[in-house]
Amino acid sequence: VHAARDIPKGETILYVPLKEIITLEMCMQSPIGIQMFNRGFRQRLLSPKHSFFSCFIMEETRKPDSYWAKYIDILPKSFEVYPIFYTEEEMSWLENTDMVRMVKTKLEDMKKDYDTITTEVPDFKQFPLKEYMEKRLLVASRIFGIDIYDNKTDGFVPYADMLNHKRPRETSWTYCNKRQGFIIEAIVDIKRG
Repeated sequence: VHAARDIPKGETILYVPLKEIITLEMCMQSPIGIQMFNRGFRQRLLSPKHSFFSCFIMEETRKPDSYWAKYIDILPKSFEVYPIFYTEEEMSWLENTDMVRMVKTKLEDMKKDYDTITTEVPDFKQFPLKEYMEKRLLVASRIFGIDIYDNKTDGFVPYADMLNHKRPRETSWTYCNKRQGFIIEAIVDIKRG
C-alpha cells in the first residue's frame, strides 16, 4: 500500500467499526463454536483461538447469505507458498535446516487439533483437513490482538489485514473504545508514495 497523498502525523488512516470485525467471542457463538466451547476446547486444543476462527470461517463459507461473504471472498485461495503445503521436492530444498522439523511439528499440531474436534463435534466432520489447515494459516497471518472495553480478545479486521509492515514503523493500531472501532494512525508524517 502506498500513500496517495501526504499523511500528517496523528491522522487516522483506517477506521473499521466493531460490527465489521470478526471477534473470538463471535466465533465461539457460531453453531460449531458453541459445541467446541461447551467441550472445553479453549483449554484443551493446542491452538484454540485459531481453531475457533477457522471453524467460523468454514461455517460462514457454506452460508449462501453470510454477512461475511464479501470479506471471506477476498481472502487468499491459494496456499502452496506456505511451507506446510510444499511438495516433497520443495521440502528437499530445506534439507538439513530446522525448517523441516518446524513444518513437521506444525502439521502434527494441526492434525491433532483437527482430530480432537472431529472426534467430539460431529458437525465438524463436514470440513476436510486441508481446508481446516488453510483456514488456520489465514487466521495465524491475519488476526489482531485487541482490547475491547477491558476484554483482551482477537479479531479479523477487514482492510487492516491487507497492510504490510515497514521498519521502522510509521503507524500504530489499536481498538478505540471511544470510537467503537479499530483504528490505524500515522505516528510520523508519511510522504505521498
